[in-house]
Amino acid sequence: MTTPQFGLLFHFTHVDNLPAILEAGALLSDTIVEGHGLLTNEAGDPAIKQRRRGQPVTCSRGGCVGDYVPFYFAARSPMMYVLWRGSVPSFTGDHRDLVYFVGHVDQLVGAPVDFAISDRNAAKAYAAFSDDPRVLGDLAAPVPQSTFIDWSLMKEAMWKDTPDDPERMERRMAEFLVHGQVPLELLTGVAARSDDRKAMVERLFVESGCGLQVVVRPDWYYS
Repeated sequence: MTTPQFGLLFHFTHVDNLPAILEAGALLSDTIVEGHGLLTNEAGDPAIKQRRRGQPVTCSRGGCVGDYVPFYFAARSPMMYVLWRGSVPSFTGDHRDLVYFVGHVDQLVGAPVDFAISDRNAAKAYAAFSDDPRVLGDLAAPVPQSTFIDWSLMKEAMWKDTPDDPERMERRMAEFLVHGQVPLELLTGVAARSDDRKAMVERLFVESGCGLQVVVRPDWYYS
């Protein structure tokens, strides 16, 4: 199930990047990662990331989208799909080596972090931003009522645009953005594609002393 619970947040990265994340004890924004040369295996589209470095955030701490750690509101995102299809030339790895860090809106809203919410792909020039968690609606409701986030779309296995709704894909990519960094203790766990990848992550976690639980969620991937 792509969204087993409303309010869950999903950030994926390549397993090669885990040592740097574990050493920092946090997920770091693109600005910090780029500035310190911490990226081992790029799991994003460099052209889109460059655009995010110039896209202003109009609330919270301001700055640009690249100054924030991004989370999606659903797994099986369009970006994961593009990587699975091999449509990002700079990504030469195996999409099965991507792992999800999973958080929850309530944990981050209640933490001493600055955040912003985008109503669609935050790289879009016309994306709207808010730092008021009330725009999300009641996350305990069967389907939260929100004019900002398309929660019913977050439950869909696929999200392709249609002639009647040509913005489905970008709305599926709505983001919860946390300024600077997200300490790992604010997250709920990590998900991997298969048992062997789970074991790989767990070995790294044991070596680093990270206490996050690792689970297998093949339905969060495209194959």
